[in-house]
Amino acid sequence: MDLFGRSKRNDSEVKEFQIKKSNPTIFIYLNIYYFECYEFNFELELVEIRRVYTCEELSEFAKINAMSWDPLDVNVLDFYEQNQELFLEENCPLRFYLGFTDGIPIVTCEASYDKDTVGFYNICTRQEFRKRGYASHILKCAL
Repeated sequence: MDLFGRSKRNDSEVKEFQIKKSNPTIFIYLNIYYFECYEFNFELELVEIRRVYTCEELSEFAKINAMSWDPLDVNVLDFYEQNQELFLEENCPLRFYLGFTDGIPIVTCEASYDKDTVGFYNICTRQEFRKRGYASHILKCAL
């Protein structure tokens, strides 16, 4: 299990990061202190993380999410297009983030914040950029 409950980690690593399974099908608690101190063992190409503020950026966010399905899920594109006004309101409880490398949008993260908790959703990386640490990087920035 990695920091987010995926892949394979041994029990000592789970104890090291103080990960607690609350319900493995819903979410996993993560002690932010241990996440922030963790040294990731990969080198990222130059990546810029931006919060989504425009319809064009939200459309790019939706495209990356829709590409997670094969074939591309047009319902995802429709969902973000139909709700873009709501999602781009200043007081929207959701925040959307896009990560770029060489001007190409490659990774997404949707976050919901309250006083005690951050919920992450739609953490998606374009297939040709996966396994390089971009998802971990955007999560760190969203925290």
